[in-house]
Amino acid sequence: MAVEGAQWSLPTVLRSTRERLVPILMTALVTALGLLPLALGSGEAGREVQGPMASVILGGLATSTLMTLVVLPILIWRFGPLGRAGRRRARIRRPRPFPATIFLSRQSS
Repeated sequence: MAVEGAQWSLPTVLRSTRERLVPILMTALVTALGLLPLALGSGEAGREVQGPMASVILGGLATSTLMTLVVLPILIWRFGPLGRAGRRRARIRRPRPFPATIFLSRQSS
């Protein structure tokens, strides 16, 4: 937004999600393809630890991919600058500085 001068809006959130879609899916796909043989061969001798570990990693990979591509954009839209929390933050005025700090800053200059 700062570099391109884009406005904060739903199309901006969707565009950022689309731009991150391919790198996230490619990373998840390559990792899943590498771990899939370990997860499927977990019943073989010598793979008592590797199989369950690969299954856990694949589950975490699927969950984190889903969270990054679906849940995170929703949270950003909901609680970002234009969400209800962002609008409430914009309405809160900053407190005025304490008079002594104004006096001291004038004396030092």
